[in-house]
Amino acid sequence: MKENYSKEQYFFDELTISKLSKFLNNFENPCLLCAPMLGREVNKNHQKCIILDIDARFSDVIGFRYYDINNPHWIARNFDIILCDPPFFQFRFSSLFKAIAMLSNYDFDQKLMISYLTRRKDRFLRIFDSFRLVSTGYYPTYVSVVNRGKNQIEFFANLSPREIALLNEI
Repeated sequence: MKENYSKEQYFFDELTISKLSKFLNNFENPCLLCAPMLGREVNKNHQKCIILDIDARFSDVIGFRYYDINNPHWIARNFDIILCDPPFFQFRFSSLFKAIAMLSNYDFDQKLMISYLTRRKDRFLRIFDSFRLVSTGYYPTYVSVVNRGKNQIEFFANLSPREIALLNEI
C-alpha cells in the first residue's frame, strides 16, 4: 500500500512496526491514532487494538474506525495506551490535543506516546504539558522519510522509566 502524501501519511518501516508491535504486547487495550499500518500488524499478531485513522483503505482491518483528528469525537472506551503518529503540518496542535484528551476521557494520567519532529518539540511539549510527556530517546524509522536533521522524529511519552527502557531495548 502506498503512502498518501497529500494527507501527510508516512508509514513506519518494517523494523519500527515490528518493534512497536512487540512493545504494544505489554498492553491489553491499545489505541493507535494515525498509525494504521502498525494497527494492521498488531491485529495480525492476534492482539486487540483500536485503529483510528482517516484512511478508509484500512476499513477491512479489525478494530478500524474512521477518525479525523481535525474533527474529533468521543469514543466510549478506555485505553491503557494511546500511540499517535500524527501528520506534522496539516493540523493544529489544539485539534490534536482535543482529540487525545477526548480519547483519554480527559484523564491526563493516560499513557500516551506521540511521534513528533524534534525541531518543533518545545511548542509541542508545551501544548501537551497536561500529559507530562518527555523524550523517550526512541526515533522511529519510516518507509520514505530519512529520520535526521530537520526531519528527525522522536517519540514523546509519559511512560514509566521501565517502559521507556523496554521501548529502547526491544
